[in-house]
Amino acid sequence: MRYLIIVLIFFFVTGCARKEEPKPKEVKEEASTDAAPTDSVQQKVLAFNLEGLTDKGAKKWEVKGESAEAVSESEIRLDNIIAKAYGAEALAVITADKGIYDKS
Repeated sequence: MRYLIIVLIFFFVTGCARKEEPKPKEVKEEASTDAAPTDSVQQKVLAFNLEGLTDKGAKKWEVKGESAEAVSESEIRLDNIIAKAYGAEALAVITADKGIYDKS
């Protein structure tokens, strides 16, 4: 499970960075007059698949999902998740319709 957290952090911190085009000066001034600032993290990934491998190259775990959206600096909303852990004796499968990954 610790590997999953590390991979998700790495995936969203390095792989999903997106630069937005600078907005005209007038728009920025209007936005700054709003009452309360909000977290406006807008990153979304559709249909992701993460895998962890053993030293011999065999699949150790895998997480598939339909979408992952960064809703704030520390939270990522996940949809339709299937997590599998491959063991010597059995396969463990965990599914969820929705989930939130908290980086902290």
